[in-house]
Amino acid sequence: MNKPMSYDDAIEAVLARMEGPVPYDEFIARVLELRPSQAKNPTQTIKSKVRFGWHDRMLVVDNEVIPTHMVLAGVRFALRVSPKEAEAGALLCSMQFREYMKGVVSPEDVRFEDAEGKPLSVELLAWTHSEKTIFGVDTFTETALGLSDWFRANRIQPDDFVLVTVIDWNRGHYRLDHETARRRRKRRSEIMDRNQALADAIFQLLEASHEGRLFGYEVFLPAVALLPDPQGYPGDPWNVVVQADPRMVTDGIWINYSAAPSSLQRVLIQRGDIVTRKRTPKRVSRHEAQRVYRFRVSLEHNKSFWREIEIPGGYTLSQFDDTLRDVFLYEADDHLSSFTQRVSRGRGKLPLMVELAVINPFDEGEAEDTQVAALELVPGDRLVYVYDFGDWIEHRIELKQIAEPEAEVEYPRLVAQNRPRYKYCKACAAEGRKVVATYGCETCSEGRHPVYICDDHAMELHEDHWTYDILY
Repeated sequence: MNKPMSYDDAIEAVLARMEGPVPYDEFIARVLELRPSQAKNPTQTIKSKVRFGWHDRMLVVDNEVIPTHMVLAGVRFALRVSPKEAEAGALLCSMQFREYMKGVVSPEDVRFEDAEGKPLSVELLAWTHSEKTIFGVDTFTETALGLSDWFRANRIQPDDFVLVTVIDWNRGHYRLDHETARRRRKRRSEIMDRNQALADAIFQLLEASHEGRLFGYEVFLPAVALLPDPQGYPGDPWNVVVQADPRMVTDGIWINYSAAPSSLQRVLIQRGDIVTRKRTPKRVSRHEAQRVYRFRVSLEHNKSFWREIEIPGGYTLSQFDDTLRDVFLYEADDHLSSFTQRVSRGRGKLPLMVELAVINPFDEGEAEDTQVAALELVPGDRLVYVYDFGDWIEHRIELKQIAEPEAEVEYPRLVAQNRPRYKYCKACAAEGRKVVATYGCETCSEGRHPVYICDDHAMELHEDHWTYDILY
C-alpha cells in the first residue's frame, strides 16, 4: 500500500509545477487537491504550514504565491576570491552561497557551467581549520567546490570576483563568470546603486515588520523580489549592505534599527520590546527651557499608584531622574535607572523603544547633557522609566501638557497624585489607636502578613530592622 502524500510533499509538488505567480487561494486549492484534508479548517492548516516552514521556498506577496525558483531565476551574486581559494582553485561553500541554494540540494549535486554554457568539472573538497574559542581550540570542516581547471583557465587571482548566476534554483544549476578586482572597482557606481536598492528593500521590510526587527536569512528572498532589477549587476552581500546603511545594523543574524544593543536594550529585547537607534538631541532655546512639562507617572505593575509632576523643559534627564527618585521615595545615591521613549509604529506592530539615557548616580553621562525639551515631545507621548535594574521597577510616563511657567511657582513640583489607601501601624492598633504607617518592616513581616509601623514605633521597636518607606 502506497504511503499517502504529506502536506509538505503536496506543497513541494505544486511549487515545482508553477510557471508564474498564483493567487493564494488557488495555491491552497491545488495543494488540497493533491493532499485532501479532513481538518475542520484545511485552508488554515496549509497557511500554518507555509508560514512556519516554507519561507525559503516561496513568497506570499499581495496575496499571491511566488516560488523561490522564479524569484531567483537569473539573479546574480558576487563572491570575492580569498587567497586560499585562489591557490586551491576552489570556491568555499560559504553562507552567502548557501543563501542562493535550495536547502535540499547538497554541494555534491551542484552543477556549474562557464560563460558559454559549457559544463564545468567540480570536485568536492573538505577544508579544515582550527579556531580558538572560550572552550579551547576547536577544529571545523567546511565544504569547498573544486574548480581548478576553470580557475587556471581564467587566471583567477586573490581578490578577484566570481559572478554567479542562478540558472535553475531547484536543481542547483549555476553559471560562473570571472571578473578581475580592477574591473569590479570600475563598476563601483553600479555596485553602489545596487547596494542602495537592496538597503531600501530591506528597510522597507523592516518598517513593515510586526516586531520591528528581521531575521536576516528570512529577509533575503523578499528583499530580492523587491529590487527594481533583480537580474542586474550584483552588489555586496546583504549583511555588508545593512552594516553600511545608517538606518540599520546587523549581527549577521538579526537586522535591527541602528545602534548596537546595550545591556538595557538586551533586557528589553528579551521581554519582547524592540529597541531602535538613539538620537542626537537638539539645542534648547531659553524659552523652551523655561516652559513647564507636566507628566503623569504611574507604576507599570500597579497603575493605581501615580503622580503628576511639573518640571522645566531645561531640566536634564539626570534632574528628571532625581525628581522621580524623590517623588517615589527611592534612594538618591544607589542603583542604576534609565529613560526610554516608546514610539508607536501603527496598529498591529510592537512599538519601538528608543533608549534615551542610562543614569549611574556615581558617574556623569549622557543624562547630564540631554534636556527634556530637546526630546521634542508632544502631549500624549510616552516614556518608560526603570529604577533599579535588579528589581526592575518600571514606570509609565505620559506627557499631559506643555505650558508657560506660573509666576512665583518653584519647579519641579508635585501637582496631583492617586487617592491614598492608607495602611496603619500595627503597634498603635494594639494600643487602641489608629495611626497611619510610614514604614513596612521586612524583618518582622511573614509571607502575606506585612508589618506596618509609624515613625515613633519604627525608632522604638524596629531600630535595627530592615524597613522600607511606604508609598501612598
